[in-house]
Amino acid sequence: MFTGIIDHYLVIAGGANFPNGHPVFDKANKVFHSNVYVYDIQNGAFDLVAQGQLPVPQAYGATIKTENGLWLVGGKNENGDMNVVLELTLDRQLQVHTRQITTLPFTWSNGAADIFNNELYLFAGNWDGKVQAQMCRYSFSKSACEVTSIPGLPRVQFASTRIANKFYIFSGIAQTPNGTSHVLTDSYSFDFEQLNWQALSEITFSGKPFSVAGGSALALDDQHVLILGGVNKKVFDDALKQLTTLEGEELINFKKKYFAMSPEEFNFSRQQFIFNIPNNEWLTLNKRVPFYGGAGPLQTVLDQKFVYWLSGEIKAVERTPAIYRALIINKK
Repeated sequence: MFTGIIDHYLVIAGGANFPNGHPVFDKANKVFHSNVYVYDIQNGAFDLVAQGQLPVPQAYGATIKTENGLWLVGGKNENGDMNVVLELTLDRQLQVHTRQITTLPFTWSNGAADIFNNELYLFAGNWDGKVQAQMCRYSFSKSACEVTSIPGLPRVQFASTRIANKFYIFSGIAQTPNGTSHVLTDSYSFDFEQLNWQALSEITFSGKPFSVAGGSALALDDQHVLILGGVNKKVFDDALKQLTTLEGEELINFKKKYFAMSPEEFNFSRQQFIFNIPNNEWLTLNKRVPFYGGAGPLQTVLDQKFVYWLSGEIKAVERTPAIYRALIINKK
């Protein structure tokens, strides 16, 4: 799903779910969507005011806010990963318009993206179907990428955000050289001007490594990042191990047990994390979110004093249509 704000209008585009049943219990296929929904969120409102369509169904890409609208970068649908970059805009009548900006030199999904000095940066994710620990600095004039390494393991579904001239990535799901996967708790920042990376403090809670993989990051100001959602590290690490090592009847039985677990057992994060940039320090708010945690990946957006928590998984496969809005009481 792609989400962002255009002039105090919340735009939700694309996405994927399982409307026809469960992939394990009902043998149902994932369905990708092209719908675009536009909500007026000015002055505390939340009114659906327009709808539109993407050119094709699309999900699992990255959204970049621009001066004119939103860029929808990469993603995938039932035909596979995509290499297109679209611009989505609204006219004065709130009609949805899209146009193609460029095509990437490879397909790309499940990473993060941003623009700096008229160059497109792609961070990690799936490149031509392979999880990478690389960054693409894409030149529009050359239609080509300068590729450099990202610290840590190849990763997908990590929380990320931009503050001034730095880009932050948190956690994610790693794929090791031998093909195994596990949840990460490391974090890094990239300086667009110096073109270098800095390792940040490991994500911890109560003194133990903590996952925000599949979660979402929001810049509250130039010194603080709010991070919401994420899979449970213990549960997800065990599932990744079992799903990639078991075979035959054992694998079938594990899938039945795993996907039948409740949202409480999946225990997606309900913590509200604050990353203090000057102190390189992780803090947690006293209160957890008053509903199921989210992942898959979770989408959140910030508009003035409100945070919007948009849909996402509450357990493996199961999405929620719920949209939550929270008021920021104090940013300090």
